[in-house]
Amino acid sequence: MGHAKSIVLNSGLARRFGGKFNLRFDDTNPEKEEQEYVDSIIDDVKWLGGDFEDRLFYASDYFGKMYEWAEALVKKGMPFRVAYKHVGALVKKCQEQGLPLSKASVELAKSIDPAMDADALSVLEPAGAVARKRSAGSTGPESVAAQLNHLAEQSRAIATRAKSMPTLAQLFERVSASAL
Repeated sequence: MGHAKSIVLNSGLARRFGGKFNLRFDDTNPEKEEQEYVDSIIDDVKWLGGDFEDRLFYASDYFGKMYEWAEALVKKGMPFRVAYKHVGALVKKCQEQGLPLSKASVELAKSIDPAMDADALSVLEPAGAVARKRSAGSTGPESVAAQLNHLAEQSRAIATRAKSMPTLAQLFERVSASAL
C-alpha cells in the first residue's frame, strides 16, 4: 500500500509541477531478479498513473561506477562513510534530473561537496575509469601491458616446446614401425 501511495503522490507532484517521475528498481542482486516481476511492476506503476517515459533505472547499473567513484574520493582523503554517502546523493540528484550518472556535471557534484571536483568525476568517464585500474587482471594500461607480456612469454614457451615434439607423420611412422 505504501508503494502505491508513493507512486501516486510522486508522479502526481511531477505532473503538477512540471517535474520528472523516474522508476528505479533497487535490484541489489540482479542475477536473482526475474523479468516477469519487473514487467509486472512496470504495468502496475503505469496503471497507477506513473508516467516515467523512458526513465527506467536499475540501482545495479551504477554499482561499479559508484564503487569506483567512492574509492577515488577516499583516495583523495575523504572518509569512507562520507564518500559513499556523497556518491549516493549524486546518484539521487542525477535520477531526479533524469540524467545518467555518466552525465553528472562538476557543478552538480560540487553542490554536494566541493571536494567532488573534475578529477574525482573523471572515474565516471570510460577513459578515466580505465586509467585508474591498477590491479592484476584489470583493464588499466599497465595491467593490460603486463598481461600481454605474460601471454607473449607463454606463447614463446609453447612454440619452443612444439619444435622439439614429433610431427604427426613422425608419430605415425614410429607406431607403424613398432607394430611390424
